[in-house]
Amino acid sequence: MDKIGPFNVAISTAAFTLIVMLCLWIPFGTSSEPALYAVAALFGFGTGAFVSTSVACVVVLCHPRDVGKYLGSAWTVVSLGVLASNPASHAVMDSGPVHLVWLLAAVVGVALAAGLVVRWVCLGRNWVWLAKV
Repeated sequence: MDKIGPFNVAISTAAFTLIVMLCLWIPFGTSSEPALYAVAALFGFGTGAFVSTSVACVVVLCHPRDVGKYLGSAWTVVSLGVLASNPASHAVMDSGPVHLVWLLAAVVGVALAAGLVVRWVCLGRNWVWLAKV
């Protein structure tokens, strides 16, 4: 990650997770048990990677003395989403599990878009493909 940068790792693993969801989970997840096992392994790898790099992404954006403030603020915002996710997931599950997967794919897509915007802003509103961010 040190050679690539935390934002690039988070963005690439979020894109990988979204591709797994759209190409494997939605079309084959309810009809094929082997596909569901593949989704479980690949989804776990992808989400684990981009969730665990979130701390590194926050730390890159701030001065070392402000790390606690930034991480506290970031996890406060995350906690609001987690607080609302259980009732929202239950409501969506009542309409069918495929709808929940589409909702999760939309959330991962929004996270991917947010990561791309932050990367773009960190690069001074220029898009440099091979920049370490």
